[in-house]
Amino acid sequence: MTLPADVAILARVAMTSELSAALAEGVDAGVDPILEFRPFTWFHAATAGTLLLCSLAMALLGRRWRSTPAEVALGAFWGGVIIARQGIEVAWYLLPRHFSWERSLPLQYCDLAPWIAAVALLTRRRWARAMLYYWGIALCTQAYITPTLEEGLGHTRYWWFWLGHTHIVAAAMYDLIARGYRPTWPDFRTVSWITFAYAMALVTFNAFTGMNYGYLGPTDPARPTIIDILGPYPLRIVSLFAVVLTAFWALTIVWKPGRSRPSPADATPPSGPASANAG
Repeated sequence: MTLPADVAILARVAMTSELSAALAEGVDAGVDPILEFRPFTWFHAATAGTLLLCSLAMALLGRRWRSTPAEVALGAFWGGVIIARQGIEVAWYLLPRHFSWERSLPLQYCDLAPWIAAVALLTRRRWARAMLYYWGIALCTQAYITPTLEEGLGHTRYWWFWLGHTHIVAAAMYDLIARGYRPTWPDFRTVSWITFAYAMALVTFNAFTGMNYGYLGPTDPARPTIIDILGPYPLRIVSLFAVVLTAFWALTIVWKPGRSRPSPADATPPSGPASANAG
């Protein structure tokens, strides 16, 4: 299935001068990855590629164990790890020596998504699985493509950034491949309204504070992102939500939910702690 809107967006990104300059700079500058991270470099590709392969391996393992106590235990363990890691990260950023108003408040979509991923893994609640699917694949994968990270692997922020986003994307892949989640049009509508409502809350917060949480504020990210091609603030907010809604639509229609049967994981969840709370 072809998606002209998405193709057009990708073409514009490829032709954007800021991204082209960043690519040339990243490849040719010989930056030390221990000290600094730059997007569109071989180190960027190696980092993202390795983490995505690990995510795929985890999903395939879960698929092999589907409908067994081992899969239930794996999901429960992973959900617990996400909760612990996310709690430590939030506390770390709120410490006075690390705190900044621009980046420390846990208000980004990718700050909320790990908690949703944990709920989905631990309980199989339908709303959590739907939000994990759409946010994890449509929104949080952007961190792999155009990361705004500046610190290299010698800095704690490097690990927080990549581990945090990997937990989200990997959990979305796991629920899709291992547990057989498939989106429906009611899922699409519910997540779209939730995403829009939270976006409006962030737009209001950013307008009063001058922040850029959710990339919905008046300032530009330090690194090149898709925001660069969506026009000036505040009109780019409309363009950004149109892009997100198109991505959500594509992630729904690709499965043709009107003609598909419920997956085995949805129809008969395995016995165990997770299935007792399934919804």
